[in-house]
Amino acid sequence: MTITAALVAPSAALQALATLIAEAKGADALAPVTVAVPTNTCGVMTRRALGRSGGIAGVDMVTLNRLAELIAGPELATAGRSPMSTPVIDLAIGAVMADDPGPFGPVATHPSTVVAFREVHNELRLAGPAARQRLGAESARGRQVLRVSSAVVERLGALWYDEADLYAVATESVRRAVPDGLRSLVLHLPQELSGLALDFVRALGEAIDVRLVLQITGNESADADSRTIVGALGLNPPDLDVTIDPRPVAIISTTDADDEVRTAVRAVLEAARHGTPFERIAVLWPAQRPYARLVEHHLSNADIPWNGRPGTTVTERLAPRLVLDLLDVDRRGLRRRNLF
Repeated sequence: MTITAALVAPSAALQALATLIAEAKGADALAPVTVAVPTNTCGVMTRRALGRSGGIAGVDMVTLNRLAELIAGPELATAGRSPMSTPVIDLAIGAVMADDPGPFGPVATHPSTVVAFREVHNELRLAGPAARQRLGAESARGRQVLRVSSAVVERLGALWYDEADLYAVATESVRRAVPDGLRSLVLHLPQELSGLALDFVRALGEAIDVRLVLQITGNESADADSRTIVGALGLNPPDLDVTIDPRPVAIISTTDADDEVRTAVRAVLEAARHGTPFERIAVLWPAQRPYARLVEHHLSNADIPWNGRPGTTVTERLAPRLVLDLLDVDRRGLRRRNLF
């Protein structure tokens, strides 16, 4: 079995994916193909785009960690281990720091300390044993962080599992036998591939055909991640001369946030009038307040279809507020007649 990569311009990524899916299916249009996408949202949008361009069947779109969970989850559950949640990790870190805070004594109980240790712990777990060894050899502070992380694993490993356990167990499981439904894998636009995730993909490549769709823009900085993935997998794709035409950039000065959003909505309408689909337009803002509410308001007033996190929370709407107010009513001191 092999691992191959297709480096394409962003505009050709979807067509490249459709081609690789067709190659994986061969003469059987219903042959199962698994596509690993970077996020669930990307999977939904990709499936819809493929559907509009002719349709697909027998294609399962999942994230790479979800694929690992489907493979390793039953084995870990049989062993009596449960998925690890953020509060469980935080409690374990707190217990470790209470037993031996080391040089972190003055800030050992501060919530920010626990959050920082949790983030480093998760990164170390996914980075793999080699990265942990390098950190331990780097500095005294690195060894202290590694000590806390190792103590957390020792406390939780018997009853709980995290994403790193999923990748490790899935890798070993694939090396023993590949699940029946997993015959061909396409990695669509992976953002990053390293550590245990990289080991998982390599193990899959030893058992089944693995194909990658990576986008390149011609910009060295933007293409660094794609070329890093190619190098990590030991692939030697041809160098492609891809140059993306720069789009015009305009800077507009406005008086306040409301005027700024109005100007942005006008730009959206102008782009739509010139043929740009709404789904290919993004409105970005620097802070949730006040921009999220303003963008929602002005896009809705202009009858522009949009998708994203709304600026108005559920608790600010009439019906949820009514329900919350009813829950706050003191039932012992309110007569039924008055309630109605």
